[in-house]
Order: sequence, then C-alpha cells, then structure tokens
Amino acid sequence: MFGNKTLTIGLLAAGLLAACTGKEIVEYEIPVKSVSVQPTQMVLALGSKETIVATVLPEDATNKNVDWTSNAPEIASVDDRGRVAGLIVGQAVITATTEDGRKTATCTVTVRESVPFYVSVSDFPDFSGEVDVPFDKVFDNVRAEITGFDWQVIETIQATIEDGRVILDLPDSFSAEQLCKVARDTYSDYEGFWPAEQVSDRNAKVAGLGDFIAYRGDERVGRIFLSDWDGDHANKLGVTYIYFHFADRPFTLAGNNLRRANQQTSFHYSASFAEGWNAYANIDGGTNPTICITDLSGVSSLHWRFE
Repeated sequence: MFGNKTLTIGLLAAGLLAACTGKEIVEYEIPVKSVSVQPTQMVLALGSKETIVATVLPEDATNKNVDWTSNAPEIASVDDRGRVAGLIVGQAVITATTEDGRKTATCTVTVRESVPFYVSVSDFPDFSGEVDVPFDKVFDNVRAEITGFDWQVIETIQATIEDGRVILDLPDSFSAEQLCKVARDTYSDYEGFWPAEQVSDRNAKVAGLGDFIAYRGDERVGRIFLSDWDGDHANKLGVTYIYFHFADRPFTLAGNNLRRANQQTSFHYSASFAEGWNAYANIDGGTNPTICITDLSGVSSLHWRFE
C-alpha cells in the first residue's frame, strides 16, 4: 500500500507541475557517442565459434542495443550476441552497429584450417620457416620479452601477423644501462648472464630474447620455439634449442659453468658472439653437461614448433 501511495503522490505532483508551468514534462534520452569491439582481429579455426564483445559509450546511454552483421556470412556468420562461426576458409568483416546513432566498429575475422604459419625473425632469414599450429589453437597476437639489466624486461616485441605470417622485428640497439653484464663472478652472482668459467671480455653486456608467446587477447595460448625436437617427451637427449641474444661487442664463452662445492658441471660453453643479435644453441646432454654453442653449422633439421 505504501508503494502505491508514493507512486500516486508522484504522479499527482508531476501533473500539478505541468499544470502550473503550462509545459509538458519531457524525459531526456542520453545518446550513444561511440562503440568499440574486442578483438578487432580474430583468427578462427574452421568449424569453431568465438564471441566479439561490443562496448557502447557512454555507459549510461539510454539505448545500448547493437546490431551485428557480416559482409561475408558464407565465410563467417554472426548472431545477435556477437558470436561468430567459421564456416569456410576465407576472411570476413563483422560490424557492430548501434541502434542509436548508427555508430560502427569492426572486427576482421580470418577463418583457417589447421595449416602452417610462417615464422620470420629479422636478422635471421635462414631460420624463417613454417610452424604447424594445432587445429584447436587460435591466436591473434604473438609477443616476446627482452630481458636485460637485473633480469628486468626492457622491451616487449609485438609480432606482425598477416596472411599466416608471424614476423618478429628485433630492435637494433639498446642503452648500456639496459643491458646485463655478460658473466657472473661467482655462481650466485645473478647480476651476470652466464656462469661461464672463461669470458674473453667481462665488460661486454648482453640482452636475451624470451620465448615467442602466442595469445588470444590476453590469454596465453602457447609458445613458438625453434628446435630439432621431434615432439617425443620421453627422449630429449641431444635435442637442440635455439635462443637469441644481443651483444654490445664481440666476446667468447669457454669452459664449464661456475658451480658450488660438490655440484656437478651442468653446462659446457664454446660460443663466440658478434656485436648485435646472435643465435645460440643449448644441446641437451641428458646426464652429461648441456652444450652451449653459437656455431650451428653442425645442427640440422631445425624447425619451428608450437606447444
């Protein structure tokens, strides 16, 4: 009863106000100013579905309804909730249009089969090659972190993905303050990069390129790496893994790793670095030391892998 009385009094008050002023009471609508979508690019496996999310601003807009359309519904269809289905291989543009103001935002959707991507790293054209991405792994960006002084991330590289090509452009210079000293003075001297017994120039400084991580939005999907591994988790003896390091000057590493008392040798170094970016291999020794080299002339069957 109390709620009904309140409503009645409110309506009477509104009527009196209109009668006294001679003006009609108008409810003001808040118009839509913009719409955006996430993601703006999507790689969709054939037969799978993903959702595009539209954000209408301002948040208190009166009518936030959005219409969804595809310019190629035979390739990728979209329902009224922004859920996209990959129907055949190809590319389509999904458009979100607001009912109020007809504001638009688009997402480019590429529908693919489980076909190889092609990976290319600047400075290392000989390592360019295909990577087989599992059918159920869909990603829209690839990033790699570069670590330097005090093992801090000094730069994050965003790869370019276009027509199935993942292209990673490496920076060609760093300040001395960004880089890590090349070698450790003791095993526990973590300000140094390598715990090698012999270093030709201890004034040299370096940075390391981390794994190439594939993401869908901000969700990690997997990593891309260069190796001669055949995928057999039970046997990695002799498997080679390739890493990339930046050096501010030439230097060499030799001998075994520094170690604590009674600790076995775990690495053996025989590496020669040039100024700039270098490819560096760790060869799994099993129960024997891991071999660390830069001369890759004897390494064969390298290929990009996704896991």
